Amino acid sequence: MTTPGDNPYEQYGQQPGYQQQPYQQQPQGGGAPYQGGTSGPATPPPGTAQPQGQGFFGALFDLNFTRFVTVQFARTLFLIWLVLVGVVTFTGVVGAFASIVVTPVSSLLSVLGALAAGGISVLLGRVGLELAIAVARTSDDIAALRRNSGA
Repeated sequence: MTTPGDNPYEQYGQQPGYQQQPYQQQPQGGGAPYQGGTSGPATPPPGTAQPQGQGFFGALFDLNFTRFVTVQFARTLFLIWLVLVGVVTFTGVVGAFASIVVTPVSSLLSVLGALAAGGISVLLGRVGLELAIAVARTSDDIAALRRNSGA
């Protein structure tokens, strides 16, 4: 049991058993109903310029930045990143094995270092792309909320 000042719901005027009602979509002029978590292209509010073209190149040359390229291009960027990391890691492993006759312990450590650096690079590239996609999708969701609320 909590003391009267420790109830986190008191500051919002809610009782501990209070269940908030789900958001009810109110139809207003313009825009489709909000679909949470969708990553489709954002439609600009009425009265603003529409993006030129369709698809990837339309989003790429959208000077108003109403659509994001990151979500559409993420798979290709990640594949390019994997190929680059693979080539660099392979080069590091081959270079380390080339000097194994001269310094065997140092060469084995270099092989392990190249493999570890490759794994960490793949992980950081993936996290960076996921972060960029999360920001783009959050922006799309906020834009949809603004359109539907009339703000």
